[in-house]
Amino acid sequence: MRIKGLLMIALLAIVGVFLVFTTPVLAKDKVITWKMAGVWGPGDGAYPPETCAKEITENSGGKLKVNVYPGGQLYGSQEIFGALQKGLIQMCEIPLGYWGGAVPVYKVGEIPFLIRDNKDFKAYLDAGLYNLWEKAGEKVGLKLLGVTGWNDLQCYSRFPIRTLDDVKGRKWRVYTPPMAEAVRALGASPVSMGAPEVYQAMQRGVVDACFGGVTWGYSFKWHEVGPHVVKMDFAMPPTCVFANKKAFDALPEDLKKVVINAGKNYANWDIIEGFTKKKYEQFKEAGSDIYILPEDERNKLMKKCKPIWDKVAGDIGPEGKEALEIYYKLFPERR
Repeated sequence: MRIKGLLMIALLAIVGVFLVFTTPVLAKDKVITWKMAGVWGPGDGAYPPETCAKEITENSGGKLKVNVYPGGQLYGSQEIFGALQKGLIQMCEIPLGYWGGAVPVYKVGEIPFLIRDNKDFKAYLDAGLYNLWEKAGEKVGLKLLGVTGWNDLQCYSRFPIRTLDDVKGRKWRVYTPPMAEAVRALGASPVSMGAPEVYQAMQRGVVDACFGGVTWGYSFKWHEVGPHVVKMDFAMPPTCVFANKKAFDALPEDLKKVVINAGKNYANWDIIEGFTKKKYEQFKEAGSDIYILPEDERNKLMKKCKPIWDKVAGDIGPEGKEALEIYYKLFPERR
């Protein structure tokens, strides 16, 4: 019995030594798995989050693996906010306009005719808008990692639009209150409906025109029923990549750096320019009438909608007014 006892003690000692030396290794090699949800369909606008997730997985040496679920596979556009806040997912890519109700300053991108192009938008972000959005997200448990613009909302119309007079009297599909106000200011009638309903509505003449990015327009085939594609740069509802702040803060410092760098690389403006250019080429191949609204005509539309700028900023509150002041400091001639 004494020999058995000594053997048991020796065995326990060996096991103890094994655990002491192997536990740190096992903990160090533990893989953290994140879920990243998105609303774009795979192979279309979903390629930026797929690239972002791949970069994180590879540059972390596999220590942080990000699985992507595009096209609303896990949650719809309105559900993703709550899922990210609660930690049900750890990352997401989302058009920022969807979250304007929860974080009002995110409505800045919806202000009609405020942003002319991606060059304007990038300068605006660098001048302070990004920091404003970042702080607002942290207040509700979000970590903003990257922002990118899709060259503004363009017009898809059943009829040619060349001047302000061509807009008057038309029925226009809208999906936000500022957009509805802008359409009224231009002399048209707003009709609210979801994106999936637009194709049939335009086909039947329920609406004459709609706004949308080039990715949405091509994905939903709006150019088939609205063959007059007018580049008027109506608004800039950006697309952003976020992380759950608690999940991000829990990462070791080396993995935080990997995630931060991937977020910066996600906002690759050159890729976006090339992607949107390709979409315009596809519109042309499909027989669409591509028209770039001249600057003087766009200015006429902008002047009609300019009173809405202060209204939207006022509805947002102090952060909205701060965002507008950042804009005017950057573009004083537009005040």
